[in-house]
Amino acid sequence: MSKRMDKDARREQLLSTAVSIIKERGAEALTLATVAEQAGVTKPIAYNHFENKENLLKQIYQDIDNRLIESIQIAKQSSSQSITDTVSIFCESYFNCMLENSNIYGLTIAALKCYPNNADLSKNIQDFFVDAYSDIFQLPISDDNHQNHLKLITIYGIIESVGDAAISGRIPKNIALTYLKEEIYHIILK
Repeated sequence: MSKRMDKDARREQLLSTAVSIIKERGAEALTLATVAEQAGVTKPIAYNHFENKENLLKQIYQDIDNRLIESIQIAKQSSSQSITDTVSIFCESYFNCMLENSNIYGLTIAALKCYPNNADLSKNIQDFFVDAYSDIFQLPISDDNHQNHLKLITIYGIIESVGDAAISGRIPKNIALTYLKEEIYHIILK
C-alpha cells in the first residue's frame, strides 16, 4: 500500500495515475479499480475521491482547464498589463498547454461525451472559457452587452481551431501563433 497522504495530495496522485493510464492504454482502460491498483491504494480510497469514472474524467479535463487559466493569470501579473502583452501571454500559454495536454484532453472529452449526462459538455467548456477570458481581457459580459460576449466566443473558437491545426502539424506553430496574436488583438479592439 502507498504511504499515508493528505486528501489533496492523494487526489493529485490518483489524477496523475489516471492520466498515465489514459496515455498508455486509452480512456476505455480507465477504471477506478485500475487507478487504485496502480496508485497502490484500496478501491474505496479511489471511490471516495471520485465516486465513478465519469467524475474522474471530468476532474481530469477541469484540472487542465484550470491550470491553463491559472498560468495565464500568473504570467499576466508579471507583465506590463498592456493588451499586446496580455494577448501574447494568452496565446503562448494556450499553445504550451495544448502541446502538453492535447492528447489526454481529447481522449478525456471523447470518453465523457459517451455519458448521457454530458450532452452539454462542449457548451459548458465554452462557457467556462468565455467567463475566464472575460476576466483575462477585462471584457465584462452582461445581458445588455452582447458585443463582448460575441468577441469572447470568437476568441474561444479561433484559438481552439487554429491551435488544433498547429498542434496537429497542419500549420507551422510559429505562423499559427503570430496569426492568433494579431487576430485576437483585433477582435478585442473592435
